[in-house]
Amino acid sequence: MKILELLPEGARQVRYIHPYYEYQEDDEGNVIDEWCSNEDTCTDVWYDIINKVHRTKTPIYYRRRTNLLAIEDVSRYSRNIIQHNDREDTWNEICKCVRVRRLGRRVMFIYDEKYMKKLWDKKADKRKLRHKLNGKKKLPLTSSHLNELNMEDFRREIADEYSS
Repeated sequence: MKILELLPEGARQVRYIHPYYEYQEDDEGNVIDEWCSNEDTCTDVWYDIINKVHRTKTPIYYRRRTNLLAIEDVSRYSRNIIQHNDREDTWNEICKCVRVRRLGRRVMFIYDEKYMKKLWDKKADKRKLRHKLNGKKKLPLTSSHLNELNMEDFRREIADEYSS
């Protein structure tokens, strides 16, 4: 198969066991309680795969039953890793350098420090810009204040705000 040639060198396949949730309903059909019935056997992706890839730098992948499930997994775990990294103010060893990719129905976890650092830097720049913009003095939006200003005063105030 040609798709296997596209896998990263040395990648390991693990068996993915999806969590199965059972629930209890009341008389009206509303869910009262929900629990994972196969908690001891299902695959915990964050601890079993992402932490292992970050620690050993060995690519790991698993197969899903359909492409749609693989696409959903890639977006979910990519978002989780990015959110985990964004909690840190500085790039350090707590940040996960794991990139999640999809190859057909396979969900791959690859160690890629450059790419994750680039994403973190982009978010950090946006945080700095947002902080800088929030610190600026805003013009009041009350109609009485706007009625008192004429156009020249208004332009002068805006110019003074952005020049400083």
